[in-house]
Amino acid sequence: ILSERPLLMLTLASLTMMLSVSAFITYQPTWLEETLGATDFHIASLFAVGGVANAIGGPIAGWVSDTIGRKILVVGSSIVLAVMFLALLAVPNIYWAYPVMFITMLGVGARIGPLNAWMTALVDGNRHGSLMSLTMATGQAGFAVGSAAARVVVGRAVDVCGRA
Repeated sequence: ILSERPLLMLTLASLTMMLSVSAFITYQPTWLEETLGATDFHIASLFAVGGVANAIGGPIAGWVSDTIGRKILVVGSSIVLAVMFLALLAVPNIYWAYPVMFITMLGVGARIGPLNAWMTALVDGNRHGSLMSLTMATGQAGFAVGSAAARVVVGRAVDVCGRA
């Protein structure tokens, strides 16, 4: 399946998304506690806000991708995610982290469904299971690597920004 270039590229996109999201959610609580004095309540409520945003973003993104196309939504939400991951480093206090988290998780929700729909549209129906299984495994590998690398990557970004 991955010998087909579009499928390889989309699988790699899934890998990098899961790598970046896992690094973000793994290290975000520690970073917020160390740099902004976030409490357990802040962290829990940030993830609640993120969950609501994801639940809102996913269904809307499905409809939008069916209307305007999957590619533009996948690329657009990827750009939003990259910007929002960086935006978190610039928030002046914990309260600014809430809209950043909302928009970030809206982007995650807006990307997953259209990406999967785009991939399955590129293969015959009898290969959907193989493709989705391979893509999920690749994404989970990215999740593992991102979680493990979170401290190094985010720690260096914090050093560059002069915080922590």
